Amino acid sequence: MSDEDAMEPGDCYFFISYFDAQMRIPEIETYVYVGKNVLPDDEQSGKDIWYFQHPKTYLSHGPFHQNPPGDYGVVQVGVDVLDTTVRDFEGICATLDEIRRRWNR
Repeated sequence: MSDEDAMEPGDCYFFISYFDAQMRIPEIETYVYVGKNVLPDDEQSGKDIWYFQHPKTYLSHGPFHQNPPGDYGVVQVGVDVLDTTVRDFEGICATLDEIRRRWNR
């Protein structure tokens, strides 16, 4: 994600990883962005933390809040993962187009 400050809570983002070293077989997971440094201790850690929630729990229970009861399917990521793994709609389309080109080589 090149512009993490432009991310909007409630928008969908896609986590991409690969099953193969050639990066031709992707695994894509959809998450809903909840916010940056959501918990009180986050800012004190000295590192930014971005929170994403599984769409099923987001739609059924609403957005993750501080100390929620139960499992909300929340994923916390740092800037390194954000920049290499997380894509918005345009980014995932561009990544899939690149994968298609790898297959056609």
